Amino acid sequence: MYHSKNLHFWGEKLGRLIFDKNHERYLIGTIPADIRRACKKILRQINENKGGTNRTTDISFKPFIDSYDFNSQQGLTRQISTRAFRTACIEAHISSIARSDWNFFWSLSLNLVHRNVIYRFLTHTIPTKRLLHYFEIAESPLCPICGNEENAVHLFFLCSSKASIWKAIIFEFLWPTVSIGDIIQACSSLDFENIKYVSKSYTTAHMAVLVTLGNIWRAQVRMIFHSTPFIWIDVVQQIKNELLQLHAQTEIHKQL
Repeated sequence: MYHSKNLHFWGEKLGRLIFDKNHERYLIGTIPADIRRACKKILRQINENKGGTNRTTDISFKPFIDSYDFNSQQGLTRQISTRAFRTACIEAHISSIARSDWNFFWSLSLNLVHRNVIYRFLTHTIPTKRLLHYFEIAESPLCPICGNEENAVHLFFLCSSKASIWKAIIFEFLWPTVSIGDIIQACSSLDFENIKYVSKSYTTAHMAVLVTLGNIWRAQVRMIFHSTPFIWIDVVQQIKNELLQLHAQTEIHKQL
């Protein structure tokens, strides 16, 4: 098995964290003061964003630390594999996604925008106004369209203009009983089983959702960087056109 020397070095650093009996307090040791301040700022942001957030609090290195014996003289008694370290770094909302759903996601023929947007939504790394404002990049945490605080769910689903887009897509492509909440759940879990029925034979529910997300993101970027008005009816038409185009491409590939 391949072992990274750098990973082993940082594994020893982790091993030097001295936990008390509740595993809640630890001694940082030789971490520079500026890095400690940055860590505290990020932790404050995480705690403040527990509800409707772009981040999560449920990463725990305790099982990872407990699996290794640390000797104050010799350091870690065995090396750390990169796989073990990556597993420890996975956030709970990501690790809860079934392997079969991940395999399904990676098997889809998606362009860069479609894949990147849903992946960043899953990993809570969408640059929302709320997050950018916290890091003093944006002047305000408020949505430029409706004026409410903008997190990832609001940006893609709950803003009034975005909600109008989803209602139109549900009416046009999905089953009438599907709600925006059902779509949020499907995007958060990569499990599209509950919304799988469609009213158009030339597309699928997951493609309708992913194409919609991609076009919402494109329109958002145009609004921010090019001052292009966000007109939800135009976005719906772009979604319809792209789904028809994808269907035409699929039909051509079948004939090859």
